[in-house]
Parts: sequence; C-alpha cells; structure tokens
Amino acid sequence: MANAICARCGREFNGKLRQGRKQKFCSRLCFRGKPERKRVNELVIVKCDYCGKTIIRPVCHVSQKNYCSRSCSAYGFWTWHQRREKKYCLECGKEITSQAIYCGHCCKSGDKAYNWRGGITPVNTKIRLSPKYLQWREQVMKRDGYKCTKCGDNGHWKKETHKRTPLEVHHIKPFSTNPELRFDLTNAITLCRTCHRSTTTYKELHGN
Repeated sequence: MANAICARCGREFNGKLRQGRKQKFCSRLCFRGKPERKRVNELVIVKCDYCGKTIIRPVCHVSQKNYCSRSCSAYGFWTWHQRREKKYCLECGKEITSQAIYCGHCCKSGDKAYNWRGGITPVNTKIRLSPKYLQWREQVMKRDGYKCTKCGDNGHWKKETHKRTPLEVHHIKPFSTNPELRFDLTNAITLCRTCHRSTTTYKELHGN
C-alpha cells in the first residue's frame, strides 16, 4: 500500500525505512535526477488491430501493430499484404515487396551491378550463368537420375578416396559450335568430372 510520495515525480509508492530514514524517491532514476521513463511492469489496455479484442499487455510490448494471438497476427499481415500497393520490377516485371525498383536478380546483373565493367563478360559465360541454362541443367540431371551415365557415379563423398567427383552436363555436340542445340535435352547427358574430361570434344577444346 502506498504510504509515501516521491519528492521528484510526485508518484505514490510504498516507502521503506532505511537506516532510520524514510525513503524519499520511488526509484533510482528519480534519486539520480534523470528523466522519468516508462516502467517495464506498467500495464496498458490496447485493442487488437485485426479483431478489435481488448487486451492488456506491458508498456514495453506495445507497438504500432498489436494483436491478441498469432492467428490474428498472421491474418493482419495477410490483409496488409493484400491492401498494399503492388510494385513490379522495371526490368522483368516480377512483383517485388521492397522499396526497390528492381528485383533481386535484375538489380545485380548487367549495368546495375556494383562491379559492372562495361560488359566484358563473354557471351558463353553469360549463357552458362543464366537462369534458363541452370534450369535446363537441372532437367538433364533429373532425367538421368543424378548419376553419371557412363560409370554410375552419383557425385557423393567417398570414404575410400576422401573426395567427391562433381556431376557435370556434357553437350554431345559442342556448345560453342551448335548454338541451336544448347538447350536441347537430347543433346546432353550427365557425366562425372572424370568421365567428362575423357570425352573427345573436351580434349579437343582444352587440348588435353
């Protein structure tokens, strides 16, 4: 029960006798003369921003959006996501949620990349790093069961040799001289790195 009044902020509190003297201040902040701050254990009444239910929570937990449960929080975010103004990437037209004007892929490619040097990357390298090529590569490996079609190696770590042989996609007809067959599934097979380097086209290209 409050039996004293703070000499600094005027708040009623339960004062105690210390060394025969009555407590004058309600907290260390008032004792030190610092500005009063909201107490963590103070409770306030707020309304759920989704269903309108009245809830009681500590001051430190009150924010711009207050929800009574996780379901209300999820529905509240979903309704906000539906009401917000939709934005699209200026390069590819993909919907984006950030304040940027390009999506994550377009803002890091081409002349918008931080390390752009005027387009010195070879055309073949651009094709091999493009999403279309990576998707085609995945389709070839999935068709072959993620195994080398020549020796059956699956590219996993081997305890006997303490190493692994990565899987690669081999073009039956060379990539550089047959641009029309670069994304043809019938012109590609899955090989391990060892088998790939033993092919005739690889030896002719790299001179091994």
